[in-house]
Amino acid sequence: MANHLGREGVVKVSSTTIGELRNYALAHSSDVVEDSVIGDIYRTRRATMKTWSVNGDLYWDENDAGQIALTIGSAVTVNLYPEGIASTSTY
Repeated sequence: MANHLGREGVVKVSSTTIGELRNYALAHSSDVVEDSVIGDIYRTRRATMKTWSVNGDLYWDENDAGQIALTIGSAVTVNLYPEGIASTSTY
């Protein structure tokens, strides 16, 4: 299994890197509903609505374009690069 150092991580808003980032975490989950029917031996469940969230800590920099894009109520595209931004890295 590959390992990556935390210092390799990058978060971008669209194509703009967020500066002064200390850490971030991604969480994703799905609601489930039971879809068992008569004749089933085991209860079964199916995924329905999915959700995700990302949060992080950073040092505020009022001149950082990535941070400025994160205003309350704005719609943005967030890209997480846990391996860094090399062309072969997964994000």
